[in-house]
Amino acid sequence: MAEKRPTTKRYPPELKERAVKMVQELRAQDPRDKTVISRVARQLGWATNHSAPGPSRPRWTPANDRVSPPRSKRS
Repeated sequence: MAEKRPTTKRYPPELKERAVKMVQELRAQDPRDKTVISRVARQLGWATNHSAPGPSRPRWTPANDRVSPPRSKRS
């Protein structure tokens, strides 16, 4: 069996506690806000490029589900 390596702690406990407190406070202000965690992560510098603002992939629209008819060939 392979020996397990100890996990490294990337963030100090104080910083994690601060992040949890920030999320709890912001959720108390607006419980319907679904972007609280990502905003706190950006503020603390924990955000990666994946959470950058703006769509990273095309958004779904009803038009995306439609199949376009084959184009006629003109001679």
